Amino acid sequence: MDERKLNIMVIDDDVVVRFINKTIINSFTEVHFSYREAVNGQNAIQILQEMTSTGEEFPDVILLDLNMPVLDGFGFIQKFNETYVHKKTEIVIVTSSENQMDKERGHQLGVHKIVSKPMTREKLTDAISNCLN
Repeated sequence: MDERKLNIMVIDDDVVVRFINKTIINSFTEVHFSYREAVNGQNAIQILQEMTSTGEEFPDVILLDLNMPVLDGFGFIQKFNETYVHKKTEIVIVTSSENQMDKERGHQLGVHKIVSKPMTREKLTDAISNCLN
């Protein structure tokens, strides 16, 4: 991996999953990460709006759970695509779902990477590798 800064947002309603993802992200020493997290899609949209209004750097990568209360992953992707179409953010679905229809729907919404839970260092490296190149 290159030495550079990468802004990552994790959107997941499970505190343990967020902790694991943050721990894995912090284990990389060759890349400086800026880390944000949200507990559901609506919370993430609010955070992104705040980031936009304050001029904070936008996420390069969003690790997104599908099944969450308030606004699920698919709802988040739709709102994100409507509002932030000009942003170059890689959305990576991180899910425990084995449902092929979920994967197809993700691809239809423009998501190129779908990773099965649990996240590992190798899966994260693969998911963000094109953002580093």
